[in-house]
Amino acid sequence: AGVQMLHGIPGILGGLFAALATLADNMNYAFSYDTTWTDTSTFDRDRGQQFGYHIGAILVTLGIAIVSGVITGILIRLPCCPHVDKEDMLIDHDFWHIHDKNHDPRLKKDKKSNVYNNKMADTSA
Repeated sequence: AGVQMLHGIPGILGGLFAALATLADNMNYAFSYDTTWTDTSTFDRDRGQQFGYHIGAILVTLGIAIVSGVITGILIRLPCCPHVDKEDMLIDHDFWHIHDKNHDPRLKKDKKSNVYNNKMADTSA
């Protein structure tokens, strides 16, 4: 969900707003497709066509993202990939070198001795 909220939604909204901005004309806005991009005289497209190109680019990007996500999902289910339990999906300690092992949520702190006890076997060996 973090990648979706950080990159996905802002990217889609940015693309949609950029597409809508191409529809602006000089009559209603100070900046329009014709005045902001002054080098558009060599293009054979008008504002509506440029809007279509923007929407097309968004759809192509979404298509590539969906297809590559499906391929990744299929590949990660292969037996050669390590299986991660559902409750450990967001814990990176087994796959990355984490400097502070005490922030592993699988560790339970013993209140009497103020020591962390690992409920799982040490897999770093």
